[in-house]
Amino acid sequence: SSAQDAQLQPLQAHTVSLENYTAVVYYTVLDNGDFQIVATVGPNAGFDGAMSQHMTTMKPGQSYNWTLDTGIAGQPATAMTFTADFNKLIIASN
Repeated sequence: SSAQDAQLQPLQAHTVSLENYTAVVYYTVLDNGDFQIVATVGPNAGFDGAMSQHMTTMKPGQSYNWTLDTGIAGQPATAMTFTADFNKLIIASN
């Protein structure tokens, strides 16, 4: 685990700085116990970019790697790993 790791409870928002964008991530627990993760990404002030929303559903114990292109030539993409722990969501920035 790195200094970038965050542990969230349901509906607790977490903000992630991504170079020229900012992402806000939260999750809910569905009736069947699965985690529904929502990440909304928007450009920072002064940067011309599109806003987008990404959703994924995971079972407890699963991990999901999410990569966001920075939109800048030669700039590596930003990656995050979401891990659905049994009572929290762990977000690691890679």
